[in-house]
Amino acid sequence: MQNEKFIRVRYLRCLEKFATNVIKALKRDDFDAQKFSAMVEKNEELLNRCQKATLYDSYPRALQTFVEQCMAQKGASSAKNELLRLANALEKFKKAKEYKRNKNDKNFDD
Repeated sequence: MQNEKFIRVRYLRCLEKFATNVIKALKRDDFDAQKFSAMVEKNEELLNRCQKATLYDSYPRALQTFVEQCMAQKGASSAKNELLRLANALEKFKKAKEYKRNKNDKNFDD
């Protein structure tokens, strides 16, 4: 049980690192498709070192699909807009999970 948790946490860290590097590269003003594909290949090698684990929550699954999409579209030069759209959706999903407003909570201090 402890070993599975360790593997899952390590895999999630690798996915997060991959995603943040890709998102930073996509949002740069001087985006270069060749540098981007080289960076994705380098991060793919680092990700392949980590043992894959099964993910149960919705955000880690979305993160995993984003990383798979990045690896699939690493050579396409027209993929920047699509990957940016997916990255923004992923960030929105993460932030929505972190913050929920209780609009019907009535806390009256008498």
